[in-house]
Parts: sequence; C-alpha cells; structure tokens
Amino acid sequence: MQTATQVRQAREQCEKMGMYVLAEDGKTPVLASSPEQWGAFMERFEAKRVNDCTFTDPQGNSVRVSTVFLGLEHNHGEGKPHLFETMLFGGPFDQDCKRTSTWNEALEMHQDAIAWIKSNYDPAL
Repeated sequence: MQTATQVRQAREQCEKMGMYVLAEDGKTPVLASSPEQWGAFMERFEAKRVNDCTFTDPQGNSVRVSTVFLGLEHNHGEGKPHLFETMLFGGPFDQDCKRTSTWNEALEMHQDAIAWIKSNYDPAL
C-alpha cells in the first residue's frame, strides 16, 4: 500500500508530464493518478480511438483519417491541453495533423478533415 506522500508524488509526476487518461465515460480526459495507471490505459488501443476511416480520393490515392486520444498533453502548458489528434495518411496531405482538447472537438475535427480533403483536392498536387 502506498503512503499519502507516494500517492501525492505520483500525481505530481503525472501533472508535470501531462499524463491523461479517459474517465469512465470513455470521452472525458482526466489527469492520471499514477504513471502505472497511465501506462495500463495507453496499452489499450481501442480505448484511445475516436474515429478512423479510409476512402479513395479522386486521384485514386487511399487516404486514411485517424483521430485518437494521445494521453500526453501536446500544448506544453500554453492554453488548453491538446490531447486528441487527427492525422491524415496517404494522398497529397499525407502526415498533416491537427490537435484539440476535447472528445467532441476531436469528432468535429475528424469530420472537418474529411471535408477539407474533399474540398481542397487538387490533382496537380
């Protein structure tokens, strides 16, 4: 059993490193209580997936749009934590990504990425 000091130190380590997990609802980011809790959560890939789809663009490229919970704060203490990422794989926008803070913003960002690819398609790229 951990002492109160050990529990506090583990929590402080998670806060310092920006380690988050998703709450019981599977959508709300909360600060991890320990690096062990964070590690166990991050091993479960499906728990981190927000949305994922693959389609063929007009040029015939297979394009994948993947949105996931990152588990680590990627805004480095500047404003709201960036905990979700939408990344594009394939086509002229390969490896483009954007990040956001909430599950609902991530869902919207995923749909916006698909619409953006389709509306900005340029066969010359």
